[in-house]
Amino acid sequence: RIHDKLKSYETRTWNEIKKDTGGKSSGNMSHEIPISELSKEAQKELSKLNLDDIDSLYSLRIGGKERLWGWKNGYCLEIIWYDSNHEVYPLN
Repeated sequence: RIHDKLKSYETRTWNEIKKDTGGKSSGNMSHEIPISELSKEAQKELSKLNLDDIDSLYSLRIGGKERLWGWKNGYCLEIIWYDSNHEVYPLN
């Protein structure tokens, strides 16, 4: 399922992906999030991975609360986490 979702992104531009809306809110389903807004646990993990020098991560909605997290490297997303329950960027 994750592979199929990623494959659907391959032919789209970042601008097209960022315009996707849906779910319970009218907000974007995939977007960039500043590191300072991530959970404290996620920030600690970035430091352990020696990735604490990046300013933001990109969240790709897979479905429901599921997200893939990574950073944009040119046209690619360097994936670092699978977040099954939207815990990297907790919803209030």
